[in-house]
Amino acid sequence: MFWLAALYLFPMFSIFIAADQFSSDKQRGSLRFLTLRVSRSSLFFGRFAGQMLIQLSLIILTLLATIAMVLTRDMSLLVPSVTTSLLVMVNLFIVVLPYTAAMALLSLHANSARQASIFAIILWALVSIIIGLINFKFPQLSGLNMILPGSQISSMINTQGFGSLAYTPIPLLQTVVILGLGNLLMKRSAL
Repeated sequence: MFWLAALYLFPMFSIFIAADQFSSDKQRGSLRFLTLRVSRSSLFFGRFAGQMLIQLSLIILTLLATIAMVLTRDMSLLVPSVTTSLLVMVNLFIVVLPYTAAMALLSLHANSARQASIFAIILWALVSIIIGLINFKFPQLSGLNMILPGSQISSMINTQGFGSLAYTPIPLLQTVVILGLGNLLMKRSAL
């Protein structure tokens, strides 16, 4: 049950948690000060890495709470629950990567965390509708679904164990592309 809830809830939470990577600093003008001390790329990737550490901490905390609940039921489930939790942790971390990267990119454009979240919701809705229309008109282009972060989540629900790792190339590739675009935008934008 945790697997199903986590696959849908953690990406949604990551949108709201990672929404303010740059927008408030840009509004206050502190990004200019920070770029005097560190390169723009280091700042961009450092903020992304910091957000991922926060999200990894949240994933670990929820998994520890789940393990504690399992142990209250049956102590003999300790080893299976720990090994399953490690696999779930890796999968959730990978699933959340493109969402956090997208929020880093959108946060560069937004004036506030709220605006970045609204941009994300509108972007996901529009891209989903456009991809749906293209797939309806041209069914041979069904691979376009891979553009949108989270496209593999519905396929991952029915997987267990190491089978769920078969879907990791999709979010990893999405993350690399989004981070590349974000880094390019960070280097070219006026702070």
